Amino acid sequence: FQAAEAGQITCFHNCLSLRGGRLTPPQDVWVRNGRVLDSLSVFYGERRSPSKFVDCGGHILAPGFIDVQVNGGLGHDFSVIASDADFRQSVDAVARDLVRRGVTAFCPTLISCDSSTYRRLLSPVPPPQLKTPGSPEAAAVLGLHLEGPFISADKCGMHPKRCTKQHCRAGLADLCSVYGTEDFSQVAIVTLAPELPGALDAVRGLHNLGVCVSLGHSVASLEIGEAAVAAGARMLTHLFSAMGPFHHRQPHLPGLLVSEAARQPVYYGLIADCDHTHPAALRLAWRSSFPGLILVSDACPARGLPDGRHSFGGVDVDVAGGLCRLAGLDTLAGSMVTLADCVQRMHLSGVCPPERTLEAASLHPADMLGLRDRGRIEPGALADFVLLDSDLRLLRTFVRGLSVPAAMPDPVAADQQSALSSWLNSVAPERIFCGVLGFFWLTYLWENYLAWRQYKLMRDSPQLPEAARQLTDDQTYAKARAYSIDKSRYSAVRGLWSQLLFTFILLAELMPRLWAVAGRHLDSLAGPDASRGQLPQSMVFLVYVMLLSFLIDLPWSVYKNFVLEARHGFNKQTPGFYAKDQLKSLLLSMAIGLPIAAALLWLIERGGPYFYVYAWLLASVVIFVLMLVYPSFIAPLFDTYEPLREGQLKQRIEDLAKRLEFPLTQLLVIEGSRRSAHSNAYLFGLWRSKRIVLFDTLIEGYQMQSVKEKEEKEREKREKEKAAEGQGEKSDEAKAEPDSAAGEENEKEAKKGCNDDEILAVLGHELGHWSLGHNVSNIFISEVNLFLMFFAFGQLLNCHSAFAAFGFQQPAPLLLRLAFVLEFLLSPYNELLGFAMICLTRLFEFQADRFSVRLGFGQQLKTALIKLHTDNLSYPLFDPLYSAFNHSHPTADRFSVRLGFGQQLKTALIKLHTDNLSYPLFDPLYMLHRLAAIDQAEAEDEAKTK
Repeated sequence: FQAAEAGQITCFHNCLSLRGGRLTPPQDVWVRNGRVLDSLSVFYGERRSPSKFVDCGGHILAPGFIDVQVNGGLGHDFSVIASDADFRQSVDAVARDLVRRGVTAFCPTLISCDSSTYRRLLSPVPPPQLKTPGSPEAAAVLGLHLEGPFISADKCGMHPKRCTKQHCRAGLADLCSVYGTEDFSQVAIVTLAPELPGALDAVRGLHNLGVCVSLGHSVASLEIGEAAVAAGARMLTHLFSAMGPFHHRQPHLPGLLVSEAARQPVYYGLIADCDHTHPAALRLAWRSSFPGLILVSDACPARGLPDGRHSFGGVDVDVAGGLCRLAGLDTLAGSMVTLADCVQRMHLSGVCPPERTLEAASLHPADMLGLRDRGRIEPGALADFVLLDSDLRLLRTFVRGLSVPAAMPDPVAADQQSALSSWLNSVAPERIFCGVLGFFWLTYLWENYLAWRQYKLMRDSPQLPEAARQLTDDQTYAKARAYSIDKSRYSAVRGLWSQLLFTFILLAELMPRLWAVAGRHLDSLAGPDASRGQLPQSMVFLVYVMLLSFLIDLPWSVYKNFVLEARHGFNKQTPGFYAKDQLKSLLLSMAIGLPIAAALLWLIERGGPYFYVYAWLLASVVIFVLMLVYPSFIAPLFDTYEPLREGQLKQRIEDLAKRLEFPLTQLLVIEGSRRSAHSNAYLFGLWRSKRIVLFDTLIEGYQMQSVKEKEEKEREKREKEKAAEGQGEKSDEAKAEPDSAAGEENEKEAKKGCNDDEILAVLGHELGHWSLGHNVSNIFISEVNLFLMFFAFGQLLNCHSAFAAFGFQQPAPLLLRLAFVLEFLLSPYNELLGFAMICLTRLFEFQADRFSVRLGFGQQLKTALIKLHTDNLSYPLFDPLYSAFNHSHPTADRFSVRLGFGQQLKTALIKLHTDNLSYPLFDPLYMLHRLAAIDQAEAEDEAKTK
């Protein structure tokens, strides 16, 4: 909430303010210390001007709404009271929700209860202070509305008939006896049926105590109603509902609207949800007696709850299609709307001008309760405002001149709720929360069990087994084991940290809190007046999430690159290069991700019931566009590319592409050595524009042109410095030893990588994926999965119970709904899909291997394919169970059997283990089976050839 210093003047400008019964032309409204000022008096008398300005964007600024009939909400039933503290907690929860929905003051309403319930609230001496002044955090409580129990048994509606009282012969004394008090200072309204014996005396007594008496739940005739008005009654409770109908011979209580016996207009509450009262009846009431029209919500405890059966005060109700009815009956049991909903529905139904509608929700209830500082915008009045658009849709609430973020409207109507959402809404939020959190912990424990199996093998095998001596030597084995154990420990610690952080975020409801912070900060930047909806706040929220994720992950990334990888000789990045790389990644993710997210949310809000189709089309277009622009505009921001130099390798690759009719347009080399000593190669591009990219670490002895030129310059610089200093022979000899050591190290590095034949074999495998249509198949699967994800989101969009489980007010923001559905509710589907894709990818790898064999590379392919495979996986010999759930590429022994590589596989594995410090021992028996399979495959291949 925006803070305001004492004495600071805030100016609300560029607005149509409701004053004197009309929407005035753009006119400033000055506020100081929470009250409206006479701007002319302050300007000319005090010679002061505003220090803060709120631009209302040309919208309507009206007094805050006052709801005199609220039975509860969000599952809180004001009539079910275990204690005074319990009642206060329920009222506070509803007050916090109502202030976000334009209601700045309200009367908590209790339907007919037994006497003990009333006594818990009203009997203590002195009575508890139930009235509250209100704040930007919660709507003001104006006093209790006691709707019963002195009502007609024939018109009790959802009131428990056993609790109703059918007489008050002693007048006010009977009321005091039932309510348990003679002090009505905390009571604002009492509803009773005037036809009950002694009711008129009770009306006089309450009127003398300053309590507003309302007539309702009654079968009284017009004459009795007129007598009650003469005794002091001032209001009718929910006109037309639970009272005798208007008839040309006996108009009953509705006839009071046009009765000449009433000396002043009678106020009457109307539930303008267009369900309790038809628009024609609304129009009839307004034309009969507008000065008495008061809009009320009559919100029931089930407001804000999902569809299904609920129980309040021992009465079962069914919620469906935005209506609440007594279980098994067609009787309405209160409304499911807020006062802001009633205001907009009445306006859109064309019952009366917008000025009259707004006065019915603010000025009239304030006047009925005798509150001269509420319900109006005039000097001295409280600066409680609502900002609305031309359709009277709530944009923002202000309490004491301070902004309160309005509850966001739900873009999907309740009648579009799917069967799946309805079923989930019947599940308690606590169960959904425990289910989601429990599933994530089970997944985490399963993955750690698999990792522990692998770690245990490495930990318990300090010495190189005899079976593995064909694969590596003692020194390389020790290095590989140390590297693998370090990475395993790092992964375990980071995984535990991430899981604990994720749990804390859910338990502390940090996402809803961060969403609220984003709204407040957006208000401070753009002003609380903009009718922006969810989109700008969603963008601010995303920026905060990206920044926080970046800062949380940064220490782990630094440690991994500059400690773990550097310790084992893999990290090649300098701190400066790493810092620039990380900053560019962050800025680029914001520059690309924020517009895409904004467009996606815009489509979801305005796409109607089939928004998921449009969202899927947008996501598909974005993916293909990024595939086109990435190689030319994005990738060069992070890495240096250069065309492969002319030579035999380039010519042979071009000949291979031509032979397979692969539309090769560029053959590039990327400076991967600047980051890491690991190697790779890949193909990319669409349609007739394909590119092949080789890492410089993949090509044996290759050096980028830029690196060559840099080294030449450094060499020339050293020679010039040496000549200038005139160093002698001794100095030359002193430097010869380190130069020789560096040369040996460079020579060792130059031996890493693949020769030309091995690179051709690797590319033959990759081109096999293209030729066999694997890439197209993966794109097709991705598109189907993307569509299913958006479709599932459409089905779960109104699963309010699930979003409430994570602490979101209803309706939850669209961005958070999208994230929670895709990441949390669909997590079991994501896990199954991931495992299925691992299996499918292994199949594709086998097929690509066979394709390479059919190209006729023969012996040249054997070591190269094994080496590239192990480079990608890091560890070619894993625990079988671990490999089944983690490796998308087949293990080396599997495809060696299919290719018939023979003894050359052993040599390739030794070379690869030495270059990449891959840990060779993952299961001794598994290794023996692997070597035996290689020998068997070679024999079978020879037999097939013969």
